[in-house]
Amino acid sequence: MLQTRYLLGRLRQSALLTVLVTVVVFGLLHLLPGGPLQALLGEQAGVDPASIRRAEELIGFHKPLHERYVEWVLGLARGDFGTSWTVAAGRPVGGILATHIVNTLLLTGISTLISLAAGLALGFAAAVWQHRWVDHLATLLAVAGSCVPAFWFGLMLIVLFAVNAGWFPAGDAYPVGKTGLRDRVPYLVLPVITLSLASIASWSRYARSSLLETLHQDYVRTARAKGLAGRRVIFGHAVPNALMPLITIVGLDIPHLLAGATVTETVFTYPGMGRLFLTSLQMYDWPIVQTIALLLGVSVVLANLGAEVCYALVTPQLRSEAA
Repeated sequence: MLQTRYLLGRLRQSALLTVLVTVVVFGLLHLLPGGPLQALLGEQAGVDPASIRRAEELIGFHKPLHERYVEWVLGLARGDFGTSWTVAAGRPVGGILATHIVNTLLLTGISTLISLAAGLALGFAAAVWQHRWVDHLATLLAVAGSCVPAFWFGLMLIVLFAVNAGWFPAGDAYPVGKTGLRDRVPYLVLPVITLSLASIASWSRYARSSLLETLHQDYVRTARAKGLAGRRVIFGHAVPNALMPLITIVGLDIPHLLAGATVTETVFTYPGMGRLFLTSLQMYDWPIVQTIALLLGVSVVLANLGAEVCYALVTPQLRSEAA
């Protein structure tokens, strides 16, 4: 009963936040001075203002703002995200995004799994052997990973392993005419390494701090005082509790799976969501910009909801407090 009430409360909050996200995304673009179409056509010399007004009437921009918002939301409910203006003029936005989402999820999904596994292992090892060579090495790697710019690291990988060695392609997502997973693997290696570097550094610091704090708790001292083996204390008591604060951080990191990595995708000319978003902004393709911004906003809401539910499942007292 308590769990059901807790979940219903979080679902209501998430629904309200989703509505707020649609309002913010729609308002920010359509309240631009002159309107989004004016920003596009204004770049062209000699455009007749009357032509701009006629184009706006064809698209429906002559209607009141609230009517446009309702029509947009109803279109979203039908799966209609509009059509591209400039990036792929006339094509449905949903079809354009479908390919880029797949590419981004492959890149960021693999990178996230590698980053979590390597970062947690490195951070926990540094905490267990604090002030020893493992801790110093982990700290050095974390600092290096945080300081090295992604674009520079990506370019160095291209020079070393694509240009000089010829082991991997320098860019793109797959060879022409081949989209199978096996064909994509060589194209993912260098971008995944580039994208994982900073993430491993961040996760190792989070994991180290969380486990160190847990190891100084009273229940850990009690377990050791009772004579439990050190390995059992660490893996049976400390690590599970150290993972709980990281759940929230994982939830906040999940939206990056959709957002992509603009810098990495640009360096490797990888056709993902981050690069598409940047290109759409540069070309004033507001239907694509609006849809990507909406997807990112909704993904943040859903990720936070998932993190709260998972956190409550591993800490039952939160359910009773929330209820």
